[in-house]
Amino acid sequence: MSDVETPAVESVSFLQRFRLHLLLAAGVVLLLIALLGGIAAGMAKRNFEKQFYLEQIDKLKRALEKSTERYQEVEQELSEVKVQLRARKEHVEELEFKLESLEKRAQMQAAPAAPQAAPAEGGHAAVQAGKAEKAPLPRLAGDCTIKSGASGVVNLQDCLRPAPAQKTPAAPADVHTEKPAKAH
Repeated sequence: MSDVETPAVESVSFLQRFRLHLLLAAGVVLLLIALLGGIAAGMAKRNFEKQFYLEQIDKLKRALEKSTERYQEVEQELSEVKVQLRARKEHVEELEFKLESLEKRAQMQAAPAAPQAAPAEGGHAAVQAGKAEKAPLPRLAGDCTIKSGASGVVNLQDCLRPAPAQKTPAAPADVHTEKPAKAH
């Protein structure tokens, strides 16, 4: 019996023997690779977004600076326009004051002339009223320089004097000035 039969132990290969362990190790390695790939993708996305946000912030800063400059320019123009508006309002008020004073003086000058025309007779009064309306306008008495301000009204009054009375032939009230029509 020398040859005793022993059960033959077949040699089992390494892969078959550690199959389960190798599958687990491969799964862990794949899990680590997927985890590292996810981390790398997240970091790349974060850097891309950070760069995008920084570009947007720069654009917004430039736009804000431009709008601030434009606001300052418009504010300066507005203050200049306000100054011009105040000056024009003052000028208009001054002209209105001058106009009122000239109207008052014209009324005062017209008031003494009105009582003189009242005692005239009926038909003759209408002719005199027509003549008064056609009276020449005041003429300038020589060269005048009118200064603005309160003294300008006085200077204007000195420059405007009634024209010297011109003697015009008085037309009788009965005479017609129309030309007779030619007979054919």
